[in-house]
Amino acid sequence: MNKKLIPSLHKIVFIIIVSTLVLACKKDHNVLGVDVQPAEDALNAEFIGDLAVTAHTLKFDSIVTFSDQYKYLGSHRDAYFGSTECGIYLNANLPTTNINFGNTASLLSAEIVLAVDNVAYMGDPTVPLTFSVYPLDSSLSVKQTYFTSITRLHNPVPMTYSYSTTFTDKPYGVPVIRIPLDFNFASQLFKDTASLVNNDVFLAKYKGFYIKTSFASGTEGVIYKADLGADVSGLYLHYKTGITPSDTVTDYKLVFTGASAVKINTVKFTPSTTLAKQINGDTALGSVNLFLGGMGLTKLKFEIPYLKYNPDSIPKAINRAEIIFNVDSKIQLGTGVGRYILPPKLVVLPLDSSGRETYDLDLLNSSDYLRYDGTYDATKNRYVFNIARQAQAIMSGKKKNYGFYLSVANADVVFTPLYYLNSKNLLLLRRDNYIERVVLVGSNDPVYKPKFNLTYIKFKQDK
Repeated sequence: MNKKLIPSLHKIVFIIIVSTLVLACKKDHNVLGVDVQPAEDALNAEFIGDLAVTAHTLKFDSIVTFSDQYKYLGSHRDAYFGSTECGIYLNANLPTTNINFGNTASLLSAEIVLAVDNVAYMGDPTVPLTFSVYPLDSSLSVKQTYFTSITRLHNPVPMTYSYSTTFTDKPYGVPVIRIPLDFNFASQLFKDTASLVNNDVFLAKYKGFYIKTSFASGTEGVIYKADLGADVSGLYLHYKTGITPSDTVTDYKLVFTGASAVKINTVKFTPSTTLAKQINGDTALGSVNLFLGGMGLTKLKFEIPYLKYNPDSIPKAINRAEIIFNVDSKIQLGTGVGRYILPPKLVVLPLDSSGRETYDLDLLNSSDYLRYDGTYDATKNRYVFNIARQAQAIMSGKKKNYGFYLSVANADVVFTPLYYLNSKNLLLLRRDNYIERVVLVGSNDPVYKPKFNLTYIKFKQDK
């Protein structure tokens, strides 16, 4: 026998033995006890859809306004929502120290320049706004929390005469609003070298300004998104270095940025007659339309009757708990010529027994938050939320269901699990960074009404 064939024969025998053992282990369903788990105990997902959601519109008392570079400024009348006026409190800051323009320098003019977004406005930008500037009686503090309802910081008498303007790109090269500043006030500031030594000394005397707007009756008005951190934004002093006509004309710019800079919004909202009825208690009007406005104008209170404690002997695992709100495209564009942009993001927040907002359990970790959603779906013209964690807690009796609020806000701007777990308030869930509004379909519509869809698994137990 050829010895070289022996290893090959051993391999063949080994393969035959292993194959026989594997085949012998295959289930034989004719033998009792092989199939231990009945087929009907498989984990099959069940679905219940188009469950009722009832909702109506409420008004915010006020919201926190944060001191960042973007602020809204303008006045606007919406046929469906009503009238909104956004003002700005801000202070101007010295970018340098020990400023002295010299004995021969002369002030020519002064103006507040605000860079504006020529896309993210609400209303009709061809309508001139009337701007008024007021001096502040109280200093602004970076350590203070401010609300949009604040009105007590400025002198009631404007320091400048009202001035009408629309935004322009001249001479700054980008779209801006230019608001002339009172010449007497600016001249005093220009010559006040004692107050121009550093920013702290300057702000102690020149505390800041309040800018408010109005628009002509019968027009739509407009609200702009201003970038106070842009390079061109600031308080400009236009002056000549000497007294002769040939002397150089130059600018000095005080900025709205820096460690002591504060920029906050005020909001005054007067609802339309129809919306006021819904806000003031006529909840039946919510079955027709729901009105959700940014900058804390309105919020929705909604209930999901099906979502309650379900003491079932068979436990359930919630896979998806989907809330759907559809946009009413017939109304969303409004009645005027202006732009009505949809909010890019909404947020659903459960209520506690006192009616205060709490964080949804689906916001407590990044994986759940990715499924939570709330982003506008432009393809299906709707907003969808998945509150599976919250629904699971309610249906298992770990949480009580006191209803929910729906607001224009973006939770991922401040998403930090530690904050959600430890915070007892919702100050950092911003409402002041969106001016957009949306009109949603109410519960009367047979197709596009708000709805709740539930997907779950029932675990079957041994008897």
